[in-house]
Amino acid sequence: MKIDLSRAYLLALAAAFTSTTLAQSFHPGNLVVLRLGNGSESLVKSGNRVFLDQYTTSGALIDSVAVPDNGTNALIISGTSTAEGGLTRSADRTMLAFAGYCTNRGSVSGPLANQTATNVPRGIATVDVSGNYSLVEACTNLYSGNNIRCAATDGTNNFWTAGTPEGTYYLHPPGAPVNVQTNAGANTIYVKIINGTLCFSTQKGTSGLYGFSTGGLPNAAAAPNLLFATGGSSQPQGFDLNPSHTLAYVADSRVSGGGIQKWTNDGRAWSLAYTLNTGAGALAVAVDFSGTVPIIYATTGESATNRLVCFIDTNSAATAMLLATAGANQWFKGLDFAPDLGPVILAQPQSQVVTNGSDASFSITASSSYALSYQWEMNGLNLNGQTTTTLTLTNLSATDQGTYQIIVANQYGSVTSAPAVLTVITELPGTIPVTGDGTVVPELNLGALSVGTSYTVTAVPGPGQQFAGWTGSITTLSPTLTFVMSPGFELTANFVPSPYVLTSGTYSGLFSPTNPNEVQPGTAGSFTISVTPRGTYSGFLSMSSRRYAFSGELNSQGRASKSFPGNPGPALSLVLRMGAGNQADQVFGSLASGTWVANLSGNKAVFNARTNSAPYAAGYTLVFHGQDGVPASPAGDGFGTVRVTTGGQVFFAGMLADGTPVSQSAFVSGEGLWPLYLSLYAGKGLLFGWLGFTNQADDDLTGPVTWIKPPVITARYYPKGFTNDLQVAGSAYVRPAASPFEILSLTNGTISFAGGELSAAFTNSITLGPRSHVTNSSPNRLSLSFSLSTGVFQGIVLDPSTRTLLPFGGAVLQKLDTGYGLLRGAHQTSEVVIEP
Repeated sequence: MKIDLSRAYLLALAAAFTSTTLAQSFHPGNLVVLRLGNGSESLVKSGNRVFLDQYTTSGALIDSVAVPDNGTNALIISGTSTAEGGLTRSADRTMLAFAGYCTNRGSVSGPLANQTATNVPRGIATVDVSGNYSLVEACTNLYSGNNIRCAATDGTNNFWTAGTPEGTYYLHPPGAPVNVQTNAGANTIYVKIINGTLCFSTQKGTSGLYGFSTGGLPNAAAAPNLLFATGGSSQPQGFDLNPSHTLAYVADSRVSGGGIQKWTNDGRAWSLAYTLNTGAGALAVAVDFSGTVPIIYATTGESATNRLVCFIDTNSAATAMLLATAGANQWFKGLDFAPDLGPVILAQPQSQVVTNGSDASFSITASSSYALSYQWEMNGLNLNGQTTTTLTLTNLSATDQGTYQIIVANQYGSVTSAPAVLTVITELPGTIPVTGDGTVVPELNLGALSVGTSYTVTAVPGPGQQFAGWTGSITTLSPTLTFVMSPGFELTANFVPSPYVLTSGTYSGLFSPTNPNEVQPGTAGSFTISVTPRGTYSGFLSMSSRRYAFSGELNSQGRASKSFPGNPGPALSLVLRMGAGNQADQVFGSLASGTWVANLSGNKAVFNARTNSAPYAAGYTLVFHGQDGVPASPAGDGFGTVRVTTGGQVFFAGMLADGTPVSQSAFVSGEGLWPLYLSLYAGKGLLFGWLGFTNQADDDLTGPVTWIKPPVITARYYPKGFTNDLQVAGSAYVRPAASPFEILSLTNGTISFAGGELSAAFTNSITLGPRSHVTNSSPNRLSLSFSLSTGVFQGIVLDPSTRTLLPFGGAVLQKLDTGYGLLRGAHQTSEVVIEP
């Protein structure tokens, strides 16, 4: 790409030698806001006048620089484009840079961005600390027919731009522009230099904040490097990072859902901490990182008459303080701190740990266009004669321990370095020491490590402990730490008792929406979690015939959150909370995906056969009562057998009232609760509910369950499907052990058949003889037999109306001295009842 030197180069030279002083000097520490519009004319897409307003950090307007809107130095910006109007301070802090369109205001009709660069060159301008405006570049073929949005400079003759669709250019006038990136940020919004590194934001492809794989300030094509993605629907614009690139704030311009995103970097990855709410999104941010708490200044996202606000970022609840409001027909856009001529520290002194009798040195790198002076301090007191960039200390002892800083000054101001702590120890320890109950893996001998080599260690808390952080040469709360060995390196792993008493073991339970009407195969299911004494966990969710595995580590409060693919569908978000106190054997939480949220609860498997036998250990029979008088649902009763072992395991097998065989194994809780969940019909149906072992007068096992069958055209029974809420009744079952081996306490009884496809109900009289042999006492044909080992029965009966033989089956409930089951017709089932 070439530049039109006949115009742009001459304009740059004219600007360099005939710059115009338009305002009083800027003052260090103040804010500068790029404002569009003079208030008397509407904001229009064909361009408005540009002003640089200087504010104090308390919101007092000091003065303004008015950028020319006609003549050879004219530069205007669209009054309707949200993404234009970025403003940045140079890396050396001596000037402000911005970008726009080199044409007289009112000279074009229609959007400025639609004009070709030949007709309306894209311009880069600066304003220095004295308020001198310069148009340093006017390009006739950059971003032609599209937007130029922002510019950045290192303070010399090097510039970088942001725009669309060509992304970022490097310019060194009068040299030809060089395109350094398009593939990651063709829709590049903002560009800024942070501690010698060029970063940019984009709203195309993966929206987010980027740097370059080469680092530094690229002057040739370079591969972009995604620092973090700000979210699929986000609209990132201005941003700021601290010098160490561990804390970032990004303006999200969405009026609804936007604000200022706060991102943190733990040395391994960036993560979103929270979003500060401005009430209307944000266009630009500038952050004061000099104190212990960042102070954030931002322009808000309203379209004109927006605000300049401030946050003191103590936590996510920090609220916006209003500093200024743009007037009618005015719009606050880009924002940065005022330029100044004071010195800049480029490299800070670093803390050190050394052994007694050794030497140490601290050094800094500073930049200034003017002569610098230096003064080192220890614990706030000047060190006589220490007035160079390097402080060397020899033959150190404990009296040399302390905090060291340097004050760097020139004729325009001074700056104090970050504190560097010197620690003097008697000798290097052997293995990494710990405080509290815990270990460090692998076990390293610090005295045997190679200087300059990288090592990784992990702090592992003991039972009932939590990791409280590393101290020494490195301070961090991350359990896993990578460090480079250096002379005098010291490290301690610290553990403290956890306020949460972890109960390890295996937990199982159910999850479902709070509203029972929302229980569906894709929103309800079961889970199992195993928790170790160290707080790590692993488990799986069962839902819609799929199993989703997960694992992680509980925090010191017994909580954890996990996200994993839905496979298919939206991602699943799992939140766990282990119970405490009288809920110590329980687990709670939630599972969310897309538009639904399910509550999760479960219980620990507390029984074992040797030391804590389950009081519910026995055999049982149960019945799922059908629905009389509802043709679309089974009238028959499902049934099954249950066996609970002394170890608390539950084994269930049975048949539902549409003839579907079912089985499950689970654990019973200490309170006698059994989580029943079965995925049915290829994952499109379910059987779901909590059942309880009760030992009541009328039952030993009871509870409500939901049974969902989807429409299945090929199904023999109930092809249209149904959703039934059923009541389970169960009884302990004891096999008859002595003559006459009666399964029920009745000699003469009846067996009746009703509902379903039967045109009329009918009843047969029966007699139970020795070994529970059944004799049919009615003329209607019937055959019936009991299984003494399980308590179920089966048989065949003749339908008197159709003269058709139909099979039936069921289970006895010994506590009620009855039996229930189902009769299988052609397409429906009928209820079977045995009673005295």
